[in-house]
Amino acid sequence: MIKTIHIKLLLLFSLSILFGHTAFTQNITDPVPVEQHVCVGADVNYTVFGFIGSTIKWHIETNYLSGEDVLVPDNASNVSHNGFDYNTGTLNYTWDGVTYTAGGFYMLQIEEVAEAPSVCSTGLLSPGLKVNVHAIPTISSVTPTDFECSGDKGSLAVVVSATVPTPLQLQYRLVTSADVEVVAWLNDNLTHSFINLDAGGYKVQIRYVLVSDNSKIVKGSYSESSVAIIVEDDITNPTASNPAGIAVQCIGDVPAADITVVIDEADNCSTPTVAFVSDSDNGGLGTTVSPYVVTRTYSVTDAAGNSINVVQLITAIDDQNPTASNPAGIAVQCIGDVPAADITVVIDEADNCSTPTVAFV
Repeated sequence: MIKTIHIKLLLLFSLSILFGHTAFTQNITDPVPVEQHVCVGADVNYTVFGFIGSTIKWHIETNYLSGEDVLVPDNASNVSHNGFDYNTGTLNYTWDGVTYTAGGFYMLQIEEVAEAPSVCSTGLLSPGLKVNVHAIPTISSVTPTDFECSGDKGSLAVVVSATVPTPLQLQYRLVTSADVEVVAWLNDNLTHSFINLDAGGYKVQIRYVLVSDNSKIVKGSYSESSVAIIVEDDITNPTASNPAGIAVQCIGDVPAADITVVIDEADNCSTPTVAFVSDSDNGGLGTTVSPYVVTRTYSVTDAAGNSINVVQLITAIDDQNPTASNPAGIAVQCIGDVPAADITVVIDEADNCSTPTVAFV
């Protein structure tokens, strides 16, 4: 009696070990798969149910894969079905980019050579499994957008280079640099933006799934970016206007420094601090011909250390004449009695800035 082999190919679309996806349950009574999608370079484990002790030979496009024969074992994993004992044999095969062209498809076929009776050998089974081979999607760029203030958020803009085949859907996932999931797998086209992100390091992962069933992940389609860093970095200086200038009569009237003269200090992230920095002057005499000018500098600094200086000018010009009364007159008898000049007769000389000097003219 010729018994048709029950082919059960484990279509491992997912990277089941590395990413924790569970391979699909395979039983001898499951339907025989007819089509698969992989990417160039994918390593796939193909498992079949065969008669115990038989040899499974593998063919691609009717070309026999020499050296890839699989002997079906006899052990505790045996399965009974319709009065026959079966077990599994597995082929690990790589769809390399030299032998197989992205965009093409290839028929994977098997034949079972039974140990006994020979009539149970199947010959080359058709049509076999149609394996569609695709190019691997690649991440062209991941561009972070930083933010300046605590409470703000950053983003990542992703661009993928690929021609997505019609049966397949591109998916994105975001993890931290320590592989902690931030955004679960989601569908999108060749560009995607992850938003509302805290400062830190992130990696973008992409893959193909079937359009008809997003749980079926295309083997070998996975790709991951290098770590992209989003930074919280306040690089904006605070702002403030130069304080209004002050005019005084006397050098001694120049007021002490007062940070409250800076009245409109502001910052994008915090309340800036105003501080006195220094005074410098031009060495003037404080006269209309030689004004005395003080350049007073204040700093305005935010919480991130960004700082600017503002300047206030204080000018002293004594343009008020001194005062004095005419001295009391003197009466003498003789011309020869006219006394010599005496500056002390001016007794009430005064000035707003200094002690005036009396001189005979």
